Amino acid sequence: MRDNTIDMMKGVAILFMIAGHCLVAETPLYKFIYAWHMPLFFMVTGYFFRLHTNREALCTNARSLLLPYLATAIFIVSMLSAYMLFNGLSNWAMRFIAVFVGAAGYKDSLFDSDFIGPIWFLQAMFWTRIIFNYVLNKIQRFNRKKMWVLGGIVGAISIAAVELWQIIHIPSNLLQGAGALIYLYIGYVAKEYNLLEKPARASIIIVAVQLLAWTTIQMDSMVIGINQYHSFPFNLVQVVAAVGGTYVLYHLMKKAKGGWGIFLGHCGRCSLIILCVHTVELVFLPIPQWNEAIMPHAPKEIVPIIVAFQRIAIDLLVVALLVRFSRVRWLFNIQKP
Repeated sequence: MRDNTIDMMKGVAILFMIAGHCLVAETPLYKFIYAWHMPLFFMVTGYFFRLHTNREALCTNARSLLLPYLATAIFIVSMLSAYMLFNGLSNWAMRFIAVFVGAAGYKDSLFDSDFIGPIWFLQAMFWTRIIFNYVLNKIQRFNRKKMWVLGGIVGAISIAAVELWQIIHIPSNLLQGAGALIYLYIGYVAKEYNLLEKPARASIIIVAVQLLAWTTIQMDSMVIGINQYHSFPFNLVQVVAAVGGTYVLYHLMKKAKGGWGIFLGHCGRCSLIILCVHTVELVFLPIPQWNEAIMPHAPKEIVPIIVAFQRIAIDLLVVALLVRFSRVRWLFNIQKP
Protein backbone atom coordinates (compact mmCIF):
# COMPACT_ATOMS: atom_id res chain seq x y z
CA MET A 1 0.00 0.00 0.00
CA ARG A 2 1.28 3.47 -0.88
CA ASP A 3 2.65 5.45 2.10
CA ASN A 4 0.57 8.63 2.31
CA THR A 5 3.08 10.15 4.77
CA ILE A 6 5.65 10.48 1.99
CA ASP A 7 3.02 11.86 -0.38
CA MET A 8 2.09 14.47 2.22
CA MET A 9 5.75 15.45 2.59
CA LYS A 10 6.03 15.94 -1.16
CA GLY A 11 2.78 17.92 -1.08
CA VAL A 12 4.13 20.28 1.57
CA ALA A 13 7.42 20.69 -0.33
CA ILE A 14 5.77 21.46 -3.70
CA LEU A 15 3.45 24.06 -2.14
CA PHE A 16 6.37 25.67 -0.33
CA MET A 17 8.25 25.70 -3.64
CA ILE A 18 5.50 27.83 -5.18
CA ALA A 19 5.53 30.11 -2.13
CA GLY A 20 9.31 30.41 -2.30
CA HIS A 21 9.09 31.74 -5.85
CA CYS A 22 6.92 34.60 -4.57
CA LEU A 23 9.02 35.75 -1.64
CA VAL A 24 11.73 38.35 -1.52
CA ALA A 25 15.16 36.70 -1.56
CA GLU A 26 17.20 36.68 1.65
CA THR A 27 14.17 37.05 3.94
CA PRO A 28 13.97 34.55 6.84
CA LEU A 29 11.01 32.65 5.36
CA TYR A 30 12.72 32.48 1.97
CA LYS A 31 15.87 31.02 3.55
CA PHE A 32 13.79 28.57 5.56
CA ILE A 33 12.02 27.21 2.46
CA TYR A 34 15.15 27.01 0.32
CA ALA A 35 17.04 25.16 3.03
CA TRP A 36 15.07 21.92 2.58
CA HIS A 37 12.27 21.87 -0.02
CA MET A 38 14.35 20.82 -3.04
CA PRO A 39 16.64 18.27 -1.28
CA LEU A 40 13.54 16.57 0.13
CA PHE A 41 12.56 15.29 -3.31
CA PHE A 42 16.00 13.78 -3.87
CA MET A 43 15.94 12.09 -0.45
CA VAL A 44 12.48 10.67 -1.12
CA THR A 45 13.78 9.31 -4.42
CA GLY A 46 16.64 7.62 -2.58
CA TYR A 47 14.24 6.22 0.00
CA PHE A 48 12.26 4.40 -2.71
CA PHE A 49 15.20 3.68 -5.01
CA ARG A 50 15.30 0.31 -6.76
CA LEU A 51 18.31 -0.95 -8.65
CA HIS A 52 17.87 -1.52 -12.39
CA THR A 53 20.17 -2.34 -15.25
CA ASN A 54 21.70 0.82 -16.66
CA ARG A 55 19.62 0.46 -19.82
CA GLU A 56 16.38 0.05 -17.85
CA ALA A 57 17.22 3.05 -15.67
CA LEU A 58 17.93 5.19 -18.72
CA CYS A 59 14.67 4.29 -20.46
CA THR A 60 12.48 4.49 -17.35
CA ASN A 61 13.79 7.86 -16.20
CA ALA A 62 13.74 9.34 -19.69
CA ARG A 63 10.06 8.43 -19.86
CA SER A 64 9.17 9.66 -16.35
CA LEU A 65 11.33 12.82 -16.20
CA LEU A 66 12.60 13.97 -19.58
CA LEU A 67 9.29 13.52 -21.39
CA PRO A 68 7.38 15.84 -19.00
CA TYR A 69 10.34 18.24 -19.16
CA LEU A 70 10.25 18.40 -22.96
CA ALA A 71 6.47 18.67 -23.11
CA THR A 72 6.46 21.62 -20.72
CA ALA A 73 9.54 23.35 -22.12
CA ILE A 74 8.46 23.02 -25.76
CA PHE A 75 5.02 24.42 -24.90
CA ILE A 76 6.60 27.45 -23.21
CA VAL A 77 9.16 28.04 -25.93
CA SER A 78 6.55 27.60 -28.67
CA MET A 79 4.37 30.30 -27.14
CA LEU A 80 7.34 32.64 -26.68
CA SER A 81 8.58 31.96 -30.21
CA ALA A 82 5.14 32.61 -31.69
CA TYR A 83 5.09 35.93 -29.86
CA MET A 84 8.56 36.79 -31.16
CA LEU A 85 7.68 35.86 -34.74
CA PHE A 86 4.48 37.87 -34.58
CA ASN A 87 6.42 40.90 -33.34
CA GLY A 88 9.30 40.46 -35.80
CA LEU A 89 11.87 39.47 -33.18
CA SER A 90 14.77 37.11 -33.89
CA ASN A 91 16.53 34.22 -32.14
CA TRP A 92 13.38 32.11 -31.73
CA ALA A 93 15.04 29.00 -33.25
CA MET A 94 17.80 29.04 -30.62
CA ARG A 95 15.15 28.61 -27.94
CA PHE A 96 14.19 25.21 -29.28
CA ILE A 97 17.82 24.12 -29.48
CA ALA A 98 18.38 25.33 -25.93
CA VAL A 99 15.43 23.28 -24.69
CA PHE A 100 16.71 20.05 -26.20
CA VAL A 101 20.24 20.42 -24.82
CA GLY A 102 18.98 21.69 -21.49
CA ALA A 103 20.58 25.12 -21.69
CA ALA A 104 17.38 27.06 -21.15
CA GLY A 105 17.39 26.95 -17.36
CA TYR A 106 19.81 29.84 -17.02
CA LYS A 107 21.29 32.65 -19.09
CA ASP A 108 23.78 30.92 -21.34
CA SER A 109 26.37 32.78 -23.44
CA LEU A 110 26.02 30.32 -26.34
CA PHE A 111 22.26 30.05 -26.60
CA ASP A 112 21.26 33.38 -25.04
CA SER A 113 18.04 31.71 -23.94
CA ASP A 114 15.40 33.01 -21.58
CA PHE A 115 14.75 31.51 -18.19
CA ILE A 116 12.12 28.75 -18.45
CA GLY A 117 11.68 28.12 -14.80
CA PRO A 118 11.75 25.38 -12.18
CA ILE A 119 11.72 22.42 -14.57
CA TRP A 120 15.52 22.45 -14.48
CA PHE A 121 14.82 20.12 -11.55
CA LEU A 122 13.59 17.32 -13.85
CA GLN A 123 16.85 17.14 -15.77
CA ALA A 124 18.85 17.28 -12.55
CA MET A 125 16.79 14.45 -11.06
CA PHE A 126 17.30 12.41 -14.23
CA TRP A 127 21.09 12.62 -13.92
CA THR A 128 21.00 11.94 -10.18
CA ARG A 129 19.09 8.70 -10.69
CA ILE A 130 21.20 7.58 -13.66
CA ILE A 131 24.55 8.20 -11.94
CA PHE A 132 23.43 6.62 -8.66
CA ASN A 133 22.11 3.53 -10.44
CA TYR A 134 25.34 3.19 -12.43
CA VAL A 135 27.57 3.48 -9.35
CA LEU A 136 25.43 1.07 -7.35
CA ASN A 137 25.61 -1.50 -10.15
CA LYS A 138 29.40 -1.23 -10.21
CA ILE A 139 29.95 -1.83 -6.48
CA GLN A 140 27.64 -4.81 -5.90
CA ARG A 141 30.65 -7.09 -5.31
CA PHE A 142 31.63 -5.23 -2.12
CA ASN A 143 28.67 -6.76 -0.20
CA ARG A 144 28.95 -5.68 3.47
CA LYS A 145 31.13 -2.68 2.69
CA LYS A 146 28.82 -1.60 -0.12
CA MET A 147 27.22 1.31 1.76
CA TRP A 148 30.60 2.74 2.78
CA VAL A 149 32.02 2.46 -0.73
CA LEU A 150 28.86 3.92 -2.21
CA GLY A 151 28.96 6.82 0.25
CA GLY A 152 32.60 7.57 -0.56
CA ILE A 153 32.03 7.58 -4.31
CA VAL A 154 28.80 9.57 -4.11
CA GLY A 155 30.36 12.10 -1.73
CA ALA A 156 33.36 12.59 -4.00
CA ILE A 157 31.17 13.07 -7.07
CA SER A 158 28.90 15.53 -5.23
CA ILE A 159 31.79 17.65 -3.95
CA ALA A 160 33.48 17.65 -7.37
CA ALA A 161 30.22 18.66 -9.08
CA VAL A 162 29.66 21.50 -6.59
CA GLU A 163 33.17 22.83 -7.14
CA LEU A 164 32.83 22.61 -10.92
CA TRP A 165 29.48 24.38 -10.76
CA GLN A 166 31.26 27.43 -9.35
CA ILE A 167 33.33 27.86 -12.53
CA ILE A 168 31.44 26.26 -15.44
CA HIS A 169 27.89 25.68 -16.70
CA ILE A 170 27.25 22.38 -18.44
CA PRO A 171 23.97 21.97 -20.39
CA SER A 172 21.36 19.45 -19.24
CA ASN A 173 21.83 20.32 -15.54
CA LEU A 174 24.33 17.48 -15.23
CA LEU A 175 26.36 19.14 -12.48
CA GLN A 176 23.24 20.09 -10.54
CA GLY A 177 22.13 16.47 -10.62
CA ALA A 178 25.55 15.16 -9.65
CA GLY A 179 25.71 17.63 -6.77
CA ALA A 180 22.42 16.27 -5.42
CA LEU A 181 23.69 12.67 -5.31
CA ILE A 182 24.46 13.02 -1.61
CA TYR A 183 20.76 13.60 -0.86
CA LEU A 184 19.66 10.54 -2.81
CA TYR A 185 22.28 8.51 -0.95
CA ILE A 186 21.01 9.77 2.42
CA GLY A 187 17.47 8.71 1.51
CA TYR A 188 18.77 5.32 0.39
CA VAL A 189 20.64 4.80 3.67
CA ALA A 190 17.58 5.89 5.66
CA LYS A 191 15.54 3.16 4.00
CA GLU A 192 18.23 0.47 4.31
CA TYR A 193 18.66 1.05 8.06
CA ASN A 194 15.12 2.22 8.87
CA LEU A 195 16.47 5.50 10.24
CA LEU A 196 13.15 7.34 10.10
CA GLU A 197 11.84 5.22 12.96
CA LYS A 198 14.72 5.77 15.40
CA PRO A 199 13.84 6.39 19.08
CA ALA A 200 12.94 9.78 20.55
CA ARG A 201 16.44 10.45 21.90
CA ALA A 202 17.86 10.36 18.36
CA SER A 203 15.06 12.71 17.24
CA ILE A 204 16.05 15.29 19.86
CA ILE A 205 19.68 15.21 18.71
CA ILE A 206 18.69 15.54 15.04
CA VAL A 207 16.38 18.48 15.75
CA ALA A 208 19.05 20.24 17.84
CA VAL A 209 21.69 19.87 15.12
CA GLN A 210 19.19 20.93 12.48
CA LEU A 211 18.26 24.10 14.38
CA LEU A 212 21.94 24.97 14.65
CA ALA A 213 22.33 24.50 10.88
CA TRP A 214 19.25 26.59 10.16
CA THR A 215 20.55 29.34 12.43
CA THR A 216 23.77 29.38 10.41
CA ILE A 217 21.78 29.57 7.18
CA GLN A 218 19.77 32.52 8.50
CA MET A 219 23.04 34.33 9.26
CA ASP A 220 24.39 33.71 5.75
CA SER A 221 22.98 33.23 2.25
CA MET A 222 23.41 29.47 2.29
CA VAL A 223 20.19 28.51 0.52
CA ILE A 224 19.80 26.02 -2.32
CA GLY A 225 18.35 27.48 -5.51
CA ILE A 226 18.75 25.73 -8.87
CA ASN A 227 20.98 23.33 -6.92
CA GLN A 228 23.54 26.09 -6.40
CA TYR A 229 25.39 24.80 -3.36
CA HIS A 230 28.19 26.55 -1.56
CA SER A 231 31.66 25.14 -1.87
CA PHE A 232 32.95 22.49 0.54
CA PRO A 233 32.81 22.47 3.56
CA PHE A 234 29.98 25.03 3.79
CA ASN A 235 27.68 22.79 1.75
CA LEU A 236 27.76 20.35 4.68
CA VAL A 237 25.68 22.85 6.65
CA GLN A 238 23.14 22.81 3.83
CA VAL A 239 23.04 19.02 3.94
CA VAL A 240 22.47 18.95 7.71
CA ALA A 241 19.69 21.55 7.48
CA ALA A 242 17.97 19.71 4.61
CA VAL A 243 18.19 16.30 6.30
CA GLY A 244 16.97 17.66 9.61
CA GLY A 245 14.08 19.49 7.97
CA THR A 246 13.01 16.37 6.07
CA TYR A 247 13.21 14.24 9.22
CA VAL A 248 11.08 16.67 11.23
CA LEU A 249 8.54 16.98 8.42
CA TYR A 250 8.23 13.19 8.21
CA HIS A 251 7.22 12.92 11.86
CA LEU A 252 4.85 15.89 11.59
CA MET A 253 3.12 14.35 8.57
CA LYS A 254 2.78 10.99 10.35
CA LYS A 255 0.43 12.76 12.74
CA ALA A 256 -1.53 14.62 10.04
CA LYS A 257 -5.06 13.30 9.66
CA GLY A 258 -8.38 14.20 8.11
CA GLY A 259 -8.91 16.58 5.22
CA TRP A 260 -5.48 18.19 5.37
CA GLY A 261 -3.78 14.83 5.12
CA ILE A 262 -5.88 13.88 2.09
CA PHE A 263 -5.24 17.26 0.45
CA LEU A 264 -1.48 17.21 0.99
CA GLY A 265 -1.24 13.59 -0.11
CA HIS A 266 -3.01 14.42 -3.36
CA CYS A 267 -0.66 17.37 -3.91
CA GLY A 268 2.28 15.04 -3.35
CA ARG A 269 1.05 12.51 -5.89
CA CYS A 270 0.50 15.35 -8.37
CA SER A 271 3.78 17.14 -7.55
CA LEU A 272 5.24 16.61 -11.02
CA ILE A 273 2.33 18.19 -12.88
CA ILE A 274 2.10 20.96 -10.25
CA LEU A 275 5.77 21.74 -10.93
CA CYS A 276 5.18 21.93 -14.68
CA VAL A 277 1.96 23.95 -14.44
CA HIS A 278 3.65 26.36 -12.04
CA THR A 279 6.51 26.77 -14.51
CA VAL A 280 4.08 27.80 -17.26
CA GLU A 281 2.22 30.12 -14.89
CA LEU A 282 5.48 31.66 -13.68
CA VAL A 283 6.53 32.50 -17.24
CA PHE A 284 3.24 33.83 -18.60
CA LEU A 285 1.23 35.32 -15.72
CA PRO A 286 2.65 38.56 -14.22
CA ILE A 287 0.75 38.07 -10.97
CA PRO A 288 3.05 40.29 -8.83
CA GLN A 289 2.60 43.17 -11.28
CA TRP A 290 -1.17 42.71 -11.24
CA ASN A 291 -1.21 42.95 -7.47
CA GLU A 292 0.96 46.05 -7.48
CA ALA A 293 -1.49 47.69 -9.89
CA ILE A 294 -4.54 46.66 -7.86
CA MET A 295 -3.02 47.33 -4.41
CA PRO A 296 -0.40 50.06 -4.94
CA HIS A 297 -0.36 51.03 -1.25
CA ALA A 298 -0.35 47.54 0.26
CA PRO A 299 2.54 46.77 2.65
CA LYS A 300 5.47 45.23 0.78
CA GLU A 301 5.71 42.46 3.37
CA ILE A 302 2.12 41.34 2.71
CA VAL A 303 2.04 41.37 -1.10
CA PRO A 304 4.36 38.34 -1.62
CA ILE A 305 2.19 36.27 0.73
CA ILE A 306 -0.94 37.26 -1.20
CA VAL A 307 0.80 36.41 -4.47
CA ALA A 308 1.83 33.01 -3.07
CA PHE A 309 -1.76 32.10 -2.18
CA GLN A 310 -2.97 33.30 -5.58
CA ARG A 311 -0.37 31.24 -7.44
CA ILE A 312 -1.07 28.14 -5.40
CA ALA A 313 -4.81 28.51 -6.02
CA ILE A 314 -4.34 29.03 -9.79
CA ASP A 315 -1.88 26.16 -10.16
CA LEU A 316 -4.03 23.70 -8.21
CA LEU A 317 -7.15 24.70 -10.12
CA VAL A 318 -5.44 24.12 -13.47
CA VAL A 319 -4.03 20.80 -12.26
CA ALA A 320 -7.49 19.70 -11.07
CA LEU A 321 -8.82 20.31 -14.58
CA LEU A 322 -5.89 18.68 -16.40
CA VAL A 323 -5.80 15.44 -14.38
CA ARG A 324 -9.28 14.60 -15.67
CA PHE A 325 -7.61 13.54 -18.93
CA SER A 326 -6.03 10.08 -19.06
CA ARG A 327 -3.23 11.21 -21.40
CA VAL A 328 -2.24 13.90 -18.94
CA ARG A 329 -2.18 11.42 -16.06
CA TRP A 330 0.02 9.13 -18.14
CA LEU A 331 2.41 11.93 -19.12
CA PHE A 332 2.89 13.11 -15.54
CA ASN A 333 2.93 9.68 -13.85
CA ILE A 334 -0.04 10.36 -11.60
CA GLN A 335 -0.78 7.34 -9.45
CA LYS A 336 -3.77 6.45 -7.34
CA PRO A 337 -3.48 6.44 -3.52
